[in-house]
Amino acid sequence: MKLHTKNLLSLFSTDIINRILGGVATIYLARTLDTSSFGIINFALAILSYGLIFANPGLNIIGTRSIAQKNVSPKPLTQTIINLKCILSLLVFCVGIIISLFFLEQHLQLTTVLFLCSLFPSAFLLEWYFQGKENLAIIGVGRTVWSIIYTAFIVLFVHSSQKLYLVPIAWGISLIIQATVLLFFYKQSVNDEEKITNTISWKTLLQQSFPVGKVAIITQILLNLPFILLGYIGTTTEIAHYSAASKLVFFLLVIDRILYFIFFPLLSRTFVNSPELLSKHVERLVKYLLILCLPICGGTILFSSSLISFIFGNSYEEASLLLQIQIWYFFFTVCNSIFSFTLLAIEKEQLYSRVTTFISICTILGIILFTYFGKSIGASYGMTIGEAILAMVMWYKVHTIISVKIIRHLLQSLLATFIMIGCLIFLPTMHIVFSILAGFFIYGIAIIIVGGFTKEDFLFIKERLV
Repeated sequence: MKLHTKNLLSLFSTDIINRILGGVATIYLARTLDTSSFGIINFALAILSYGLIFANPGLNIIGTRSIAQKNVSPKPLTQTIINLKCILSLLVFCVGIIISLFFLEQHLQLTTVLFLCSLFPSAFLLEWYFQGKENLAIIGVGRTVWSIIYTAFIVLFVHSSQKLYLVPIAWGISLIIQATVLLFFYKQSVNDEEKITNTISWKTLLQQSFPVGKVAIITQILLNLPFILLGYIGTTTEIAHYSAASKLVFFLLVIDRILYFIFFPLLSRTFVNSPELLSKHVERLVKYLLILCLPICGGTILFSSSLISFIFGNSYEEASLLLQIQIWYFFFTVCNSIFSFTLLAIEKEQLYSRVTTFISICTILGIILFTYFGKSIGASYGMTIGEAILAMVMWYKVHTIISVKIIRHLLQSLLATFIMIGCLIFLPTMHIVFSILAGFFIYGIAIIIVGGFTKEDFLFIKERLV
């Protein structure tokens, strides 16, 4: 079995398992806790997400690229990154404690502080190292261990809103065990490394990671800003509805994660070893993602109400409109990711940083305005519009460096999606699962008929995966 196939299968299968287990935990908490407590968890997780970005300002991405390009000795690099992340985690934790005690309401303080404790085990996670080595099976093992322990802990011990404080404890314990598993595999693999004498100082590492880290911080602000804003100008129920829709969207973003873990090291190596092939790799990647993602968006819009009710229950039905909006955030995020990690792979992090920073700041202002006037619906529109603009600008910037033609592929995938939706509308009413299966069957035939997926594509995929 080829390396790409092995990585794709291992990462996809484990990520699906992890998403399912995480979904079980989320649905269990949504149904066990009251909507206010469920909103508190999502608020505290938003604060933790900010903390994780400040404690890891692009270090993982630079570490992955260095390992993939084999231009730095792995062991000193790993030690430097862990040490830096530990120091930054301590600083962020102290700032988080001050913010929690002086700026948050009392019912939010304990849960937020307990979640912030997870900064420390997160500093020891070595997923970036195994991504650079393209050993994604180990990453999958670590995440599966985390998901199993976290979900089991939640189901076994959290039975009411009074046990809310156990949720961040479960999160932290699971991270400690995941980090331990990855360290175990790292110690086994690092001894077999080829001798590379080049090292990198912590100062150089921070200088390289700062442009990426700055973007990561702004991006994380974008992702969690709606939860924070709704916590102040909305209600915890609105946070819960917004969270229900976003959970489904982020479940679908397993596609985005697989892309990053598999293709970022590949594009980084291609740029160094065979730069003339880079344009073809990126264009094919865009084509296949359009084929995959557009029918998901169309089907989600058609069945949004049924999906929300089926997964979260009838009390979350109001989240269906939010899902119809946010599903396009998923689409533009995947497109944006392709162009973004292309720029990073070809060492254009300064350009990537400038573009993303400017558009993200504009998007933040837009989200604040939209959320103020439209609450959860406005927040959904703000996120989606901002991501759409960023994806189009990123495509333009990549296109000025390497030729990436997408219009024909986009039109073919759109036509096939409209055919699928038209057929599904006239089909008899059936269970949501059977409707989804029917949709993908119809789309598969339609995309072949319109010429979006040809025999050449089939042979290309078969050659590289089998």
